[in-house]
Amino acid sequence: MPSPAMYDGADVRAMLEAKRVNVFIGHYGSGKTETALNCAAFLKAGGRRVALIDLDVINPFYRSSDAAEGLAALGIAVVEPASAHTVADMPALGRNVGAALGNGSVHAVVDVGGEDLGATVLSRYRADIPADDSAVYLVINAHRPFTCTAEGIREAAERIGEAGRVKVTHVVNNTNMMGETDAQTVIRGYGLISGALEGTGIEVAFSTWMAPGGGIGSQGRPGSPADGEAASIAQATGRPTLIMRRFLRNPWD
Repeated sequence: MPSPAMYDGADVRAMLEAKRVNVFIGHYGSGKTETALNCAAFLKAGGRRVALIDLDVINPFYRSSDAAEGLAALGIAVVEPASAHTVADMPALGRNVGAALGNGSVHAVVDVGGEDLGATVLSRYRADIPADDSAVYLVINAHRPFTCTAEGIREAAERIGEAGRVKVTHVVNNTNMMGETDAQTVIRGYGLISGALEGTGIEVAFSTWMAPGGGIGSQGRPGSPADGEAASIAQATGRPTLIMRRFLRNPWD
């Protein structure tokens, strides 16, 4: 039986604390933004000073900045390019982002735009990201069209990383089917993703679990109904499971 730390976020927090800058990239619909928001919240809960840098500025559907009010309530600063809310094809990239990345007293969580086009924005700040004090997490939902095969998963790691001029160091298994997700959905996703990554030097860092139907701000904890599902995922995969809360509201909610 895995320890409670494997499914209450403590092990994931330790991973994130090991590097000052944690970058999250992924295809549209991968759950990258929600994952980045939860990781920022867990870092903050551990007593760290945290900035959420929103670089998801190319045709975004969900944006970290949409959760700015909830993040502010947690004491997390949101940093974004000055013109991120304009209709420009390529927003002006202000110095505030580079300053946040270079602030040695702040743990930066960077939410990068979807696919290779969005990742090109990250390349603008590559010089500001410390090579020896950063990690790049590729978030994958194995139920999305572009990452439902081993070939698609390997291609995503290569193309998105190249566009952002970064090397993917970890993968997050965020496999889900929205409200129809169960533990076996996540476990099957882990099997596909880990198999696809064999020989690449990249491993699945952790899986995620969000209780179906969980409302804004709801989050499982050890002893809650989500506990059993998260524990079974951790046991089956041998990797930590991050129990997530919802920060972002669907437009139709």
